[in-house]
Amino acid sequence: MSKVLETVNGLANLQQAHETKSQFLPVKLRPSEPSCKPLFADLTKTQMILLRVKRSKRKRGEEEKKEETNDTEAINTDGYCIKAEVAGLIKEKYVCEGMADFQYFTARSFYPTLKPGKDALTVVANTTDAVETAVMNSAVVENGPLSMPSLRQRELQDCLRPYLAVENETQLEMIPEVFSKVDLPLKYEFRQRSGYQPTTTAKKTSSTMTYLNFHDDTAAPVGPKPERPVVRRRSVGVDDNGVDLRVMEILQGKLEQKPVWLRSKLFDGLDAIERRAARRLLRKFCYVFVDGPWRGSWIKMGYDPRLPEESESASRYQVVELRNNRELVHSKVTHATRKRIKKFVGASSGNANGEGGHVKGPRIVKVTQTSALENAQAAKRRRKERFTRGETRRSYLVEPTMPGSGSSVNAVGSPPRASPTSSTVNSGNDWESEDEQEDKDDKIFEIFGVQLASPNVLFQLDEIDDDEVREWTAQFTKQATPSLLGGWYPTQMFLPLREIIRLRIAAMVGRSKAELDTRRKRLDALKKQALSDYAEELAEDEELAFESWY
Repeated sequence: MSKVLETVNGLANLQQAHETKSQFLPVKLRPSEPSCKPLFADLTKTQMILLRVKRSKRKRGEEEKKEETNDTEAINTDGYCIKAEVAGLIKEKYVCEGMADFQYFTARSFYPTLKPGKDALTVVANTTDAVETAVMNSAVVENGPLSMPSLRQRELQDCLRPYLAVENETQLEMIPEVFSKVDLPLKYEFRQRSGYQPTTTAKKTSSTMTYLNFHDDTAAPVGPKPERPVVRRRSVGVDDNGVDLRVMEILQGKLEQKPVWLRSKLFDGLDAIERRAARRLLRKFCYVFVDGPWRGSWIKMGYDPRLPEESESASRYQVVELRNNRELVHSKVTHATRKRIKKFVGASSGNANGEGGHVKGPRIVKVTQTSALENAQAAKRRRKERFTRGETRRSYLVEPTMPGSGSSVNAVGSPPRASPTSSTVNSGNDWESEDEQEDKDDKIFEIFGVQLASPNVLFQLDEIDDDEVREWTAQFTKQATPSLLGGWYPTQMFLPLREIIRLRIAAMVGRSKAELDTRRKRLDALKKQALSDYAEELAEDEELAFESWY
């Protein structure tokens, strides 16, 4: 019984766990090992009876008396008397259902031995040189004027003395608190998923895209060597009709022209199958910046636009991003993103019995009650806006001709390099229906070779073929090191640059002349402010350089 109590750290610990209703009871199978990992018994409910059984040897006179009194004690064939009685009712018990953790016992030099003393057990460590030195130091401390340590402090000092002989970290034998995260065996049922059909095709290669941050200190990744080209593994007998080789030649040719491409431009001229192959093959040839002036571009491996020697070419490949362009292009929210609104014409008409009352309608997010007169006025206002917009577009884009001339219209005001992909106006019908206007709103325009299909559009500086843009960028000099926001150019250059592109888009989609004049005034003010800020920055840099020189 004493050995059983040692596994639970004594009777007092067991009684405390029972009184506090502790859910776990640690049980150490090797109580003498300090590094022993215990089992954990769980507290469970039960309905059991505790029996007290006594076994004793009966004498001959007592056996005769037993026969006369007819007692309940049972006599074994060996002559032993067994007596059982109910000691109590058990409602809770601790059960060890889990497995023991992995055990790792440290070296014996770290195990202090217990030696019984007069009052309590004292710890005696191994006699090593370090221990003898520690004992001598403790004797000096005890004989000195310092206060005497307490009994608990002495026990801790004796436990730590074996570690004084440690010379390196491997001798410490730092054991983790737990080796295994679970103590109950998991029931693995490995089986094939339903609907699985075995195939003979090869597995896809485990290749991922390489992403870099602008401020990363790592160099640009190096692409595959010419003697080891990228070849996709295919199953025997499976032919892709040369799609991979054809796409690889196209991509390599484009990357030889320039090392940085926008994603939309790199896939021009490829069908759906070739685009799928290009996305897979580009992981071997290109990497991507997640931020900075070249974000959203495929960059050839081995080419780092952040290097000073690449500043002349890398500055032309910087990205200019325009955001929230849907309202600028379509003048209103497009039909695809318009919120549906329930409309109830008139007031409630009462219930089925003819009695006046409120009729509960369906649950909707937003309800707008309008009358027939308001609907007619709104429809008239929309027709007037469409007519005005059509007249403004024709007055800006088309120069009227004299009667009898050969051609009906001549384009004079539209930007020469920014044109929509479809017709912008139908001169034969000024009064368009609402459905026709919605179809016109869904048209995709294109400027500088980039389609305005999404709210956020990316442009490369070398692809913006505009005289005003070239004149504006020529007023700024490149910096010594690239920055996150401006790249090789000053940050003051980009706000007016974006406004120039927005002005070209507004003229292309046929905005009113008054709006174009307002945008031009705003652009001139932005240019003036940007040049002023840029001049102040140059003056500050010159002043700092002059102070550092002297």
